[in-house]
Amino acid sequence: MLALRARVASLTIGIACLLPPFASQRAQAEEPIQRAFGQTLRAVFDPATSTQSSGDTEAVIFWYPDPAKIPELTEFYVEVTPVTYRVYGINAAGAAPDKPACTDSVHGLFGIVAEKYNGEKYGGDMRQVKGEETYFLTQSTTHRMIHVGCEDFNGQVKLKMAYIDEMLRDEAKSERQEIAQLQAGFQAKNYVGILPRVQELARQGNLWAETMLGLMYGHGYGVTRDEDTAEGYYVRAAQRGWLGAEFNLGTFYQDRFRYKPAEVWLQKAAERGLPEAEENLAQLYLAKGPLQSEDKAFHWFLRAAEHGQRESQYNTCYGYADGLGVARDMVEAYKWCYIAARNGQKQANANKDHLAAQMRPDEVNRGREAAERWLAQKSAAKQ
Repeated sequence: MLALRARVASLTIGIACLLPPFASQRAQAEEPIQRAFGQTLRAVFDPATSTQSSGDTEAVIFWYPDPAKIPELTEFYVEVTPVTYRVYGINAAGAAPDKPACTDSVHGLFGIVAEKYNGEKYGGDMRQVKGEETYFLTQSTTHRMIHVGCEDFNGQVKLKMAYIDEMLRDEAKSERQEIAQLQAGFQAKNYVGILPRVQELARQGNLWAETMLGLMYGHGYGVTRDEDTAEGYYVRAAQRGWLGAEFNLGTFYQDRFRYKPAEVWLQKAAERGLPEAEENLAQLYLAKGPLQSEDKAFHWFLRAAEHGQRESQYNTCYGYADGLGVARDMVEAYKWCYIAARNGQKQANANKDHLAAQMRPDEVNRGREAAERWLAQKSAAKQ
């Protein structure tokens, strides 16, 4: 029997997540091009009304239900500057019944766009991609572009529309640098120095800043420790879908044995693929309490293991070795102990050898080969 390694990931901020790449661009509310969707961008894409946000200061993205009166477009996400939340890119899409219907929609939408925004005032230039129902309107004077087209996506025809404005790229970069400087100040324990600016940003509704203040009040970093205030900041950001706040709020409740709310918020973050949340959720189900479940604990340990969490890799090895939440499988157990050992988990190497002593040579070889394949695939995916 192996010794289970329990671990709760530390609180974190500025969580990165995998998102579709989108160019960094710019827009201001008084510009008429922003009325492409019928209203100004600020009115249409108010961050407070978004259904979810990225939780990543490198690419702050908000998702929305259909905010525009265009029935063909049903999926929206916008990218904004990380401090002031100015919209500089919009992606919209919608399923079309077939290619002819999509083509009709493209012609209708692009006709409206071209009529409004072409001409000398904007330095407009229209073009069509050869052989495709895809059109671009670029504006040399404002450095903006609108793209409308049909695309095949996994066998389904989709209408896609994008708005980008390249003039905000440097300003977005400057804002990301400010966030990075504040984070560096936090890491250097200059809590008093960064506090006024973080508080100012939080008053403006910045979700990263609200999450940071939750962390600072929760631990007494630069302020008097106040768990109620910390919880309030976390809740405000988490309710608006900020990934880092969802994770931190769940961990906040977990550390205080508030099992059910911990489960709610950790599961939200885990289902969005955050490895630290997957690992903490597994630990929540592992702990003795009202939520204890070997099956659920193993499920989330395995998810976190697949996402590279070495402690979860070791705990997945343990689950397979002792049949906790899964059918006993010594080959899979050896595989995960091998992987955990390669990733630097301290107990895994000795336990790998302990498992090998109980296995046939061919089983050990199969486990090792499976582990090497897994490691090679992960290495290739990073390149």
